[in-house]
Amino acid sequence: MVGGAGFREGEERMLNVLKSRIGSAELESRLTQLTTALSGLALLPMAVIALERNSANRVEFAIGFGLALVLALHLLMLGMLVSRVNRLETHCGRVGPSSAAASRAWAF
Repeated sequence: MVGGAGFREGEERMLNVLKSRIGSAELESRLTQLTTALSGLALLPMAVIALERNSANRVEFAIGFGLALVLALHLLMLGMLVSRVNRLETHCGRVGPSSAAASRAWAF
């Protein structure tokens, strides 16, 4: 058997944290969208600084900047997707498995 009593307690704590709410679903979806947008925007200047210091030539800089831009766009899209899922969960009920055994299977 993998884990033990401590593992189960940690798993239950993590599930309780994941089920907890900060506020209304509208607030949570807006906060999620805001944090992913800010992390995507903060990624670009950090990538430029790191590439200026460590890239050997212009090609490496261009490839690194392109990859950082793609990652930033993915973070923006992730924020929009999670925001939509939060709103869907509010309007349609729980998203995902409904039984306790199925939710444990989804956890890991």
